[in-house]
Amino acid sequence: MDILKTDVRTIALKDLKNNTGQIEGVPANPRVLRDDAYKALVASLQADNLTGVLPLKVMQYNGEWVVLGGNMRLRALKEIGA
Repeated sequence: MDILKTDVRTIALKDLKNNTGQIEGVPANPRVLRDDAYKALVASLQADNLTGVLPLKVMQYNGEWVVLGGNMRLRALKEIGA
């Protein structure tokens, strides 16, 4: 596996898993947003109608797509039913 190789594709949100440390050598998502910051993220995604949302960085591991970058965005997108 070439970890430097990047590929852009569309993956359904339901098929993405948050990084909980399931990949050996990759720590669990270290970032946690305070409630007010998370609410602001959700409001921003809703107000912008999802335009300008940065892509999530994911890695396929054991048949699952694990989010390495964008765990809070994933949570917010699922919450708003994107």
